[in-house]
Amino acid sequence: MLVQNLGTWSTSEVIRPRIALLKVIAYLDDPYRRAKDILDLKALFNKYDAHSDRIFSDELFDAKLQDSNQASAYLLGLDLGLIATDSDRKLLQEFLERQLDRDTHTERFRLHLEVFQQGIG
Repeated sequence: MLVQNLGTWSTSEVIRPRIALLKVIAYLDDPYRRAKDILDLKALFNKYDAHSDRIFSDELFDAKLQDSNQASAYLLGLDLGLIATDSDRKLLQEFLERQLDRDTHTERFRLHLEVFQQGIG
């Protein structure tokens, strides 16, 4: 399945979005034991492709993000959206709905979740 979707992507470009997906799935399976997965996702939302040329790309300009600090979360969502199956998308939507319904997250994390969702499409 992954090989069909790779196109011109390198293996390393697919690994980080897949890791994010696995973190989401693991968290959904057992949120109390897998709370660290939220911290790992926060790190990915802050650092994904942060030092690449994509930070200055048209795809980010077109996304009309409120803040450049949201770029990594958006790009992660964009890349994950390109390789996600329909069942992956359902899990991602479930995760995002649950997280966005919580009122315990910081405003920054809430914005990251929203632009991640926007990137997934």
